Amino acid sequence: MNLSFQSSNLKSAKADAVVFFIEETKSTFKKRVAVLQKLLGKRLDHIIEMENFKGKDSDCLSILTEEKLAAPRLLLIGLGDEKKLTVEKFRRAAARAAKQAKAMKLKHVAMFMPEVKEPMSSVEVAKALAEGAYLSLYKYDKYLTEEKEKNKKVSQLTIVSEK
Repeated sequence: MNLSFQSSNLKSAKADAVVFFIEETKSTFKKRVAVLQKLLGKRLDHIIEMENFKGKDSDCLSILTEEKLAAPRLLLIGLGDEKKLTVEKFRRAAARAAKQAKAMKLKHVAMFMPEVKEPMSSVEVAKALAEGAYLSLYKYDKYLTEEKEKNKKVSQLTIVSEK
């Protein structure tokens, strides 16, 4: 899998899907959803309500962007309580996103860098996102000749940041 970094905004990030991480804490959840509403419109509230997406630790929601973003899909991944965020939580969330992308047979996934608060740094979180995705998609298939063609996997991971 190839790893790259791109300085871009959410709207222009080109990939098969863009991953957006959301915390469970109500104030932060509303703030993060408001960012997405500017891009996708009011239908986002209806989708989130229908799918019961709350930003909890194991939540995952796939949304078609209807060409409002450069990427055709948006994956919302819950991070859980904002006060309990650690680098490991980001690693596990990235793993969940990568597994979901693999299940959807996507080749190129862009992970939008979340806002990071002290004591974590942006570098640590970016590293955790890459590690989580890589490790979750690893499969030893050296001696499996027939299944290599069947096993479509994510071949490109891009970490996207506005800063």
